[in-house]
Amino acid sequence: MKLQIRGPSSRAVVSSLSAQSTIAQLLNAITEAVDVPADEQRLMTGFPPKELDLSNWEISLEDSGIKSGDSIIVENTSAKRGIAKADAKDSEGIIYSIPKNQG
Repeated sequence: MKLQIRGPSSRAVVSSLSAQSTIAQLLNAITEAVDVPADEQRLMTGFPPKELDLSNWEISLEDSGIKSGDSIIVENTSAKRGIAKADAKDSEGIIYSIPKNQG
């Protein structure tokens, strides 16, 4: 089975698994390929991408609907997203300049 893996900062091909391999084996292979720990992975597959159910790590890839040639998008669930909210004291003395409309 050949799977295209798209991680947060890298891409890889995993070809060491079979249709009878488990979700746990897939998660471990992804950890090795793109350096995202198994318990911090959110996997998306298909088009449009849909989240893969990772509630049972013992089911086979075949039973989960994954087949050879699939692309799997990996998100790190522990990665910080968005913009952190700053306290007023953190922004003291910061001057913001807004460019004038040149049009």
